[in-house]
Amino acid sequence: MSFHGNNVSKMRLEINKNVASRPAVQKKKAAKAFKAMVITILIGVTLIALSITGIILFNEFISHPDFIIKKVCVVDNQTIDPLTIVKISGIRTNMNIYATSLAPITERLEKHPDIKIAKVSKKHPDTIVIKVIEREPIAVIVNSKGHYDIPVDKDGIMLSENKMEYALHLPKITGLRNIAYHPGKKPDDPRVSVALEYLDTLKHIKKNTFINVRKINLEKPTDIVFQSASINKIIFTSEYSHDVILKLIRVINALRFQRINADKIDLRFANVAVTPCLL
Repeated sequence: MSFHGNNVSKMRLEINKNVASRPAVQKKKAAKAFKAMVITILIGVTLIALSITGIILFNEFISHPDFIIKKVCVVDNQTIDPLTIVKISGIRTNMNIYATSLAPITERLEKHPDIKIAKVSKKHPDTIVIKVIEREPIAVIVNSKGHYDIPVDKDGIMLSENKMEYALHLPKITGLRNIAYHPGKKPDDPRVSVALEYLDTLKHIKKNTFINVRKINLEKPTDIVFQSASINKIIFTSEYSHDVILKLIRVINALRFQRINADKIDLRFANVAVTPCLL
């Protein structure tokens, strides 16, 4: 039975081969292959045509006069000239507003040492709006090298020389040596940032402390010493702590209640050391 089944299979295979080799079948296969090739070519040509059409339409779109940037508005700038801001942004008035990416513009603007935050938006159909939040000086580093003094903001960022005009009345930071002036960067000494954080906090609670800071002395490597109009030395911890500020407020209120003037207040220890003024 098994031998007979094998013979039947072989006979069927021979019949299929004979059918496949007939001219009509071969012609039908060739026609099918040709049709597939034509379809493939047509699809390729269509895709190429669509790509070319897309490029043409895109070029017409980006050069269309209705979508060209015509105005750049700068708002909320305080000391930086609007033309300077536009120049830094890299925006050109022949750019297409829809094809213009805002992220690179923002990045370029925020590299400027005096710009803390830049917000760039599109006002259709033809205007770019640039809103800047400038860094404001909170103190001035007195440069021991004899170079220009350096204005710094509350984050410790060294600002441009243009900000110095608005910083002449601010507290002076002394005692730092070999300060390299790199606008947009922080000084290497970490105490500068700590001192400025203390200064900024005192600035916001000045009504509660009546402390008018005039000078910050960083001459000793581990000390942060403030000098106010009424207190010769206020020694802070080398790491910022809001608890230290609260202790200072309590001490000053107690001294005011007792009508005692302090020459020195040392906040570095758990028990605040107060040295009264000598009469």
